[in-house]
Amino acid sequence: MGYLMVHLRIAQELIKGCDFIKDIGALYMGSIAPDAIMFREGCKREDKSLTHFCIGDEGWGYYTNYEAWKNNLFHSIKRYKGYVDDDFLFGYCAHILTDIECARQFWNPVRLTKDESYIDTYIKDCGEVESRLMEKIENMEEVWSLLSDSHNYCLENLFTIDDTKKLTDVMVNDMYVHRHPNLDYHPSIFTVDGVTKFVEEISTQIIADYNKNIVPSI
Repeated sequence: MGYLMVHLRIAQELIKGCDFIKDIGALYMGSIAPDAIMFREGCKREDKSLTHFCIGDEGWGYYTNYEAWKNNLFHSIKRYKGYVDDDFLFGYCAHILTDIECARQFWNPVRLTKDESYIDTYIKDCGEVESRLMEKIENMEEVWSLLSDSHNYCLENLFTIDDTKKLTDVMVNDMYVHRHPNLDYHPSIFTVDGVTKFVEEISTQIIADYNKNIVPSI
């Protein structure tokens, strides 16, 4: 699935490509919020299935029913329209659409090889690419500030204000503070060039999908 820097890079592409975003801080928060549950004590794998609107019983990290997952996502997002900030919901929807395509294009093809060495290399690549993407985030200090000052949204029965606050606190003050790329490591499966192309393509697709499936319901 997409790492947090992938989601923030996509959020920045969405900001450039959309004229309806009013609160970019809300968009940034929405773009990471589905993962807030990870920082709750006692979080279980199935909790991420709930916050990501997965459907079926394959389990988090194993879903392959991509179109059913997308349809359930759009149906679920529509239920929150009018109750939660539109820009937050756009970011939230973008996060999950990204995860669906990451599962389709990257993770599941690797996972299904059942080659433990290959899978381990992929996971290491993801960690290194995450570090390199962090340096490609535009105006990083502004992004951190917007996340730190953002209203901490919640979606009923999925996650709380405390969950999103913990996520932003950990991101801004711990997880990425001393993180730097290891330029001696050369990603071979999940690469910066591949992810950069993915970000550009998925951002365009997200805008099209959102306009088609969600905007008409506003």
